[in-house]
Order: sequence, then structure tokens, then C-alpha cells
Amino acid sequence: MLPATTVPVVLKADAAGGAVQGQVAVGQAGRIARVSLVPVDAEPPAAALEALARADQIVLGPGSLYTSVLAVVAVPSLREALAAARGRKVHVCNLRPQVPETEGYDVAAHLAALEGHGVEVDVVVCDTARLPLGAPGRPWVDAPLARPNGLAHDSGRLAAALVDLVG
Repeated sequence: MLPATTVPVVLKADAAGGAVQGQVAVGQAGRIARVSLVPVDAEPPAAALEALARADQIVLGPGSLYTSVLAVVAVPSLREALAAARGRKVHVCNLRPQVPETEGYDVAAHLAALEGHGVEVDVVVCDTARLPLGAPGRPWVDAPLARPNGLAHDSGRLAAALVDLVG
């Protein structure tokens, strides 16, 4: 695993209540329109860019949509490398909303947030028994991904779904 950047950054969000800074504040902001980083020109390690260029499959998620997944692609060079990468881009959707960060979101809303930040994925892996699908507008794979308690992804089930995509 490689870091998104090697310099200290602060996550910033434009939310319904105004601009907020800091991961905790962003996660509690409610309806978020956009996330960015301060400084805006943070650079990733070269190894991260090389890994994206070589990857057969790039997995985004699962994780907090705005404070983890989109925080990484807020690094401009990483977002550009992701767009240029030849590997299949897969978004693993969360199993449930993260209140208030993604309250009311379905799978399609997660994809819309990614696309609104310049991230296009080839396919989304989701568990519609846990989170409604909506109209994703992208190919999707529905699979039972949750641990028995339903609170987190089962690593074996998720790995199997991702391996199936590689073929």
C-alpha cells in the first residue's frame, strides 16, 4: 500500500452548510458537493503513479466516500493517473450509508459523487441486500458481501467478487 501523498494535507469540503476543513468536520458536514485538499498541489509518490499505470485492476473502496475514497483522488496527479490507467477501475460500494456523510445515498449516488470528482469507473461491486441500487448507469455486480453481522465487508466474499472480474 502506498500513500496518496507524502506531504501533510488538510481535507476540505464544500458542503450544504458552507466550507469545512479537516477529516472529522468533513465527515460530519452532511450534504457534500466537493472535496479538495490544502495544499491543492500535493504530489503523490512516483511509485503510486507507476502502480496505477501497471495495474490490471484498480479497486476504489470500500471506505468513507468523501473522507477516504474521494480524498485520495483529490490529489490531481493521482486522479489523472487513474483516468489514464488501462486497468479495469472497480468501485466497491459501501454496505450502508455513513450518517451524515452519505445519508440517503444509494449505489447510484455513490457513483454520481465519484463522477462529480472526475472519476469514471468501469464497474461497481455492491450488495443490494444492504444498499439500494438506484440507477447506476454503469455495469454493476451484485453479490452478498457482508459479514454475518452486516456491518462490514467479508474479505473472502469481496476477494471472490474481485477475482471474478479479473477473469
